[in-house]
Amino acid sequence: MGFRAIPLLLPLLAVVSDALILLPPETPGVNDTALIIVQGADVYPEQYRALGLAIQSATSISLWVAIPEGFVGNYPNPVQLPGLATDALAQLADAGMPVDAPVFLSGHSLGGIVVQGYAEEQADTLAGLLIFGSYLTDRPLATFPMPVLHLVGTLDGGQARPTRMSETYSELVALQAEDDSANLLKPVILLEAVNHAHFFSGEIPPTVAANDILSELDADEARVLIGARCAAFLAMKSGGADEASRRLLVDDYSATGEYLAPLYDLQEQEADSDDRSPWAEKAQRYMFNVLDESVTVDIQSYHIASLSELEHEHNQLNITGDLTADLSIFSSVEFPLDPVDAAPGPHASSELAVKMVSQELLAAKLPVGQFGDVRSCADVNQMTLAAAVEAAPPAAFERYQRRGLPVTYLEDHQAGAGPLWVQERLRLHYNEDGLEIQSVAIKTAPDSIFYGGSNYCKLLSPTRALEYVLIDSLKGTQP
Repeated sequence: MGFRAIPLLLPLLAVVSDALILLPPETPGVNDTALIIVQGADVYPEQYRALGLAIQSATSISLWVAIPEGFVGNYPNPVQLPGLATDALAQLADAGMPVDAPVFLSGHSLGGIVVQGYAEEQADTLAGLLIFGSYLTDRPLATFPMPVLHLVGTLDGGQARPTRMSETYSELVALQAEDDSANLLKPVILLEAVNHAHFFSGEIPPTVAANDILSELDADEARVLIGARCAAFLAMKSGGADEASRRLLVDDYSATGEYLAPLYDLQEQEADSDDRSPWAEKAQRYMFNVLDESVTVDIQSYHIASLSELEHEHNQLNITGDLTADLSIFSSVEFPLDPVDAAPGPHASSELAVKMVSQELLAAKLPVGQFGDVRSCADVNQMTLAAAVEAAPPAAFERYQRRGLPVTYLEDHQAGAGPLWVQERLRLHYNEDGLEIQSVAIKTAPDSIFYGGSNYCKLLSPTRALEYVLIDSLKGTQP
């Protein structure tokens, strides 16, 4: 369900509906707690009844669940939310819920975005926030004024895909270093094999189906997993915490970190804290294709912040002996535009632009060397995907091997000049048959007067390759 713009007419339609799906606890009076669930776009409130029941079943506290109805166009918005939330609490009180019961607010997908501002405004009265298939936008986790749970599936193929959630989890890791209770009060959890649609029941709207990944996990099984995490989080603030709840959240913190570890590692390979690009160096060595260590090249990469700056950098190959050389190369990582932090497509870096030198130039400078076949940018892309597959978490690796769509590598497109190479982007075409990749390249002869021996490539980035393995290669495929 897309985070499309909220209609401008909503201020004129800020009506309050007394319609409400109310799920009282079977046994009131045991740490009574309220949970208000705000729907996602294009999903009917009734479709969240199963989620509410799953959370109730998982908890030992007396949980009162309210699911407001009445959003205009079946589309949650911040204009109606305060009135609907107030009405929900009034009806919960009329049904017997103690007025001093702690209240948690939750939202799925767009609902998870909509509830954030209201939650901040009600920070003194709300006990916490639960965000399903969504994330805090433009709100740092560390300063968010209440406990907040992020709960997302590894097969969410929309905005809340694992590559986006890795950013929020990084915030949690930093917070955990300062406060060892952060993973209990502000957990960020990726649930294996859960997708975006598992948070509701019934018909899946086209806006969800277009991006979501079909799962081998049964919907009821998924909601058991979801309910258990929600129950553990609620227990942290509602007086029902026990060791099992703590252990579950601690284990989820570790499991999520393990799942995201390959992504973080590949990010460091693209550009590390020393402003080097280990992956650019690896690509250059792959291009050289030196056999039997017949020559040694010490490669130093320099990560450049932008393509406009990269345009003015030029490689330096210095021969230091009959069998040795030093080489300086330059690279830059580009990312997809997402100014509102809500793009449903790929989130990982869109390309790794690397200025390398050709095997032919090295062979001309060190004729004693032994070299294998000349390789292209497309060959490097194949190497990159193979490395990403190998790095994938075990469950994702197995899934990709079983159902991942193939990648087609097109012959490199040769740009006419350096400025054109800088301006053109790696060509990534996603379709129902998989992914087509075409690098943009410049290759000059060793004796060319225009930067002879250059071998420039717009390459598939390692993190984009891993994102393809985790998510995009599975779209439209069966479990």
